[in-house]
Amino acid sequence: MINLLNISKSYGETQAINSINLTIDTSKTTVLIGPSGCGKSSILRTVIGLITPDSGDINLDGNNLNTTNLILQRRTH
Repeated sequence: MINLLNISKSYGETQAINSINLTIDTSKTTVLIGPSGCGKSSILRTVIGLITPDSGDINLDGNNLNTTNLILQRRTH
């Protein structure tokens, strides 16, 4: 299970993600739908570790994902 807890990300003056809370169950297919520029790609890039959120936490199966354990989590999941 992936949990996004109060994730926010800005690019300069532009707020791409504003305090998002989202739970993605492992046994289900989840789809992000929305208009261009609403933050779908930023959310996905945050989940896989390509960008670091300005605030908030990402938990994978109860473990907090961060820059120090991201590679290990990718290898074990």
